[in-house]
Amino acid sequence: MNGADAVKQIHIRHLDKLFIAGAWVAPSSDGKIDVVSPVTEEVVFRVAEAREPDMDRAVDAARRAFDSGPCDLPLTFHPAAIRASVVDTPFGAG
Repeated sequence: MNGADAVKQIHIRHLDKLFIAGAWVAPSSDGKIDVVSPVTEEVVFRVAEAREPDMDRAVDAARRAFDSGPCDLPLTFHPAAIRASVVDTPFGAG
């Protein structure tokens, strides 16, 4: 499978939301960012743009999680859980 085919198989669950503190949340603005395929140079997704208030929420959530200690982090912060919550179909899956 080439890169262009792999991109076609990715299904992002929430293009209009941001993943902050283990949950999908609405962004503070309607801004969007184009995600461009490096293979085809086409726009493959338009995702929510994080602005300063969103970054503040994310940093505050990270600070709270860090201060709570790694054992107190919910499972949703595990990298595999985050990946599973973002992408419906893993690369190479048919």
